[in-house]
Amino acid sequence: MSFHRWRGWRSIAANVPFAVIPRPGATLAAVSAPAANMLAAYRVPTAMARDLATMAPPAWVLLPAALDPRSATTIRSRGLWP
Repeated sequence: MSFHRWRGWRSIAANVPFAVIPRPGATLAAVSAPAANMLAAYRVPTAMARDLATMAPPAWVLLPAALDPRSATTIRSRGLWP
């Protein structure tokens, strides 16, 4: 939802294919965020996610996932992430 606030986000999107995994309850907000709207033409169907790494940017996919409500900071601090 806040990708458009990252420094250099346009350059990132132009140079690297990426996946978006929304936080719990934020799927609609993720796909309607400013960056998602600007990059809508480059969204890849979920069925093609396996090929994302080999696609020419800009390319992005919204990945459905079993969502964990904990923040990444909490997960890392508990040693649950490599």
